[in-house]
Amino acid sequence: MKKIICLLLAALLVCLSGCRFDKGADSSSSSQESNVSSAASEEGQTSSQTASSQPEALTEDGKGELEYDSLNHLQQSIYDRILTASNDLNTGMLEIPSDSTMEDIQKSFGAVTSDNPGHFWLQKSFEVTTQGDKVYVTLRYLVDSMEQKEEMQKQLSEAMDSILKSIPADADDFTKELMIHDWLLNRVSYSDEAAADTTGGHASAYTVYGAIVEQKAVCEGYARSMQLLLNKVNVPCALISGVGVDQSGKSSDHMWNIVTIDGKKYHLDATWNDAVLVEGEQSFSHIYFNVTDDVISADHKDFQSPGCKDDDANYYVKKNWSFDFYDETTRNAIQTAMVEGAVDRNRVLEFQFTNEEAYNAAYQGLVEEQDVFTLLKSANEGIGSTVLREDVISYGAGDPANGVITLVVSYVE
Repeated sequence: MKKIICLLLAALLVCLSGCRFDKGADSSSSSQESNVSSAASEEGQTSSQTASSQPEALTEDGKGELEYDSLNHLQQSIYDRILTASNDLNTGMLEIPSDSTMEDIQKSFGAVTSDNPGHFWLQKSFEVTTQGDKVYVTLRYLVDSMEQKEEMQKQLSEAMDSILKSIPADADDFTKELMIHDWLLNRVSYSDEAAADTTGGHASAYTVYGAIVEQKAVCEGYARSMQLLLNKVNVPCALISGVGVDQSGKSSDHMWNIVTIDGKKYHLDATWNDAVLVEGEQSFSHIYFNVTDDVISADHKDFQSPGCKDDDANYYVKKNWSFDFYDETTRNAIQTAMVEGAVDRNRVLEFQFTNEEAYNAAYQGLVEEQDVFTLLKSANEGIGSTVLREDVISYGAGDPANGVITLVVSYVE
């Protein structure tokens, strides 16, 4: 599910579109859904299984706890065999321990897909076959050959290097997260076509390959890409699934991330941050960047959180762009943000107000009383030249519940 915020000159339009994450493409399976996984019933000797997962751990692509570690010995054995088979692109029947239950297989498969976003070629559905006292699993893939898989892996690695190699060696985890988040959202576009398709014809949009290489994805592709990239730089990041609720009350399946910064967990929804249209051009926000359970629960439902209660690494808090009041101190901070943003010619500036009174006062002052033009003039004086246009400004005042006012500045050509 994607939430769209359309920012126009002196106007705000809010639109929303659906989002899906892949619960598996096998329509012949009957499924029992949960936040953790979905399982098909076993009927006869052969049954198809579909899994989607909500891990709370790092992937094998980084360092730290894996969902693998939550499995029992038997399930870990199944996990290891599935992972090895996926690496080898094994299309044959994979024998697993004969005492494996459907629950064991499904849980192990779900852990594999959760722990390994880099295995973009592994489909979310599989087939279980019993022959006498033997049990076999047959995996399905999005590629046809090892050569194709290796070429796609190479393309993915080369694309990721453009951001991973640009991160300073001494960058803290918040900086790593912000750089990766902004790089991804500058690169990928949300695929409405894939979100609307129920045939499985846009499977790559649910993967890191679709998001990072093909640059088209739905929420699962965004979330898995954040997971893979952050774990590459040793920032703990996991997937979480639930339901996104749009402003009309319509609910759709949704996936986002749990990120750990300095030992504290936060919600990160890159998909919903990639939701701003500035005068018809794609941009993004940080409204859902490291937020608490209470904040995310306003429009994200039916999820199991590991406990996100702190806002120390929230984007606006960390940037000192979160305000309890609209006063001279706040105006000075906004002016400073304009000056700093001009260095890289950033057009979109976001400020959060923590209570309704401050939000209303800021809207009245900045927009209705046009304080923003005074701030633009003062910012240019601080820069020492007329860099920012002082005669035009676009603004967005979205849902007062999130308290964010967005200013879109223009630069002198």
